[in-house]
Amino acid sequence: MANATAVDMAVAVANAGGLGSFMRCADKVAEGVAVVSARTNRPINLNFFCHRPAPPDEDLALPPCALLRLARRGDTDSAAQKPPSCRFTPAFCALVEQLMPAVVSFHFGLPA
Repeated sequence: MANATAVDMAVAVANAGGLGSFMRCADKVAEGVAVVSARTNRPINLNFFCHRPAPPDEDLALPPCALLRLARRGDTDSAAQKPPSCRFTPAFCALVEQLMPAVVSFHFGLPA
């Protein structure tokens, strides 16, 4: 679900006997694991993107409605927001090793 899978769904699936799975960026994964672990003792899967990121395009980092508001004001250079980094870095790997989920999966490639 592209970093949007709710922990509620992971808990529901796990408690129903399936493998609950969710994904989060590095700054939210420990929080997500803590919430899931508090609500189920069933195994969970942490899933991560491992694709080669495209070159940054500041215009695409903004939601379409924000782009329209800025364009109306003639101000397309300000308020550029960058989405949080979800790249699977060595530090991210160390965090996952510390959390020790039952399953770790990757899509669009494997980490280095």
